[in-house]
Amino acid sequence: MNEYILSRAIDIIHGSAKMYGVESQIDIVGKAGSSDPSPELLPYIRAQASKVKDVASIVDTTSAGGSEDATYLMERVKQIGGLASYLVFGTTLAAGHHNEKFDIDEEVMKIAVKTLALCALHSHELPLSKGNA
Repeated sequence: MNEYILSRAIDIIHGSAKMYGVESQIDIVGKAGSSDPSPELLPYIRAQASKVKDVASIVDTTSAGGSEDATYLMERVKQIGGLASYLVFGTTLAAGHHNEKFDIDEEVMKIAVKTLALCALHSHELPLSKGNA
């Protein structure tokens, strides 16, 4: 999807410049990739999250969106044979990310910490990493 959007944006920029008789130059200075979770981890994470009484629902997804630091880390872990996933804990928001009024319900942070702690404490139950059999 990112490549398609980038390609379309470049076409539009160059087309607009040509339409107005000016030159255009595009310098790509950053981008955010995506990463699919290791399918082997989904049942494990679901099992740990289901132990936390305040978890209202669990939704499995097949892609971590464009959080470049996390997705680059996930991809590197998978490249060297490890397993990786990305967890999102839903909360009410006063405003969207990167907004001066951004605020979250701190009670959700407790749920996240409990869930992540269980994932770490029970990591011996994880399936073997790819290539480490």
